[in-house]
Amino acid sequence: MEIKELLNSHREYYLEYFFNLITKSEAGESELLIKNNNEEQAELYRLYRYDLVSRESENSKFTEFNTDGFLNHDKIDYFVEDKIIEFSPIVWNGVEISYNDTSTDFDSIEKWAFKWLDINDCNKPDSNNLQQVIHNITKAELVNGWNTFSVDFGSAPIEAAIELIEIILNLPLTTKIKLQSKWITNQ
Repeated sequence: MEIKELLNSHREYYLEYFFNLITKSEAGESELLIKNNNEEQAELYRLYRYDLVSRESENSKFTEFNTDGFLNHDKIDYFVEDKIIEFSPIVWNGVEISYNDTSTDFDSIEKWAFKWLDINDCNKPDSNNLQQVIHNITKAELVNGWNTFSVDFGSAPIEAAIELIEIILNLPLTTKIKLQSKWITNQ
């Protein structure tokens, strides 16, 4: 199976669940971008698109949807020239990405994230009125020679994931990328 097909399968699995919950939920705004007031200094890591924001009396209710399951499959290795993409089971709204480049230059990844967060709401919604955006990204941390961060791909198309993979593969020291969602798969 090609990587695009596998990414699309994981995306569709999550989006079916996401869309069903949005349509069953009380009135509210889906995929609303919020800038959190947390300790993080960089704006990018304070931006967060909530799955659903609704009003309950005078307060807003912020809701995140997580599937009860995931598409399970064996780990698959994809080879791009002399580089490896190790693809374990993932959950589209919580993909942990690790790569073995120990540099701390994340400019290209941060530029990608701003594009796909779509802070100016330029993306056109799809036929289900989903905005085709990522919901958040965590700051990369260097642990045992691997830079690791997470992305909630939200309603973003698979092109967003492919772009990110290509950016990481083009980093000078990267020879291997791992995609996984250990937080839910326990793998």
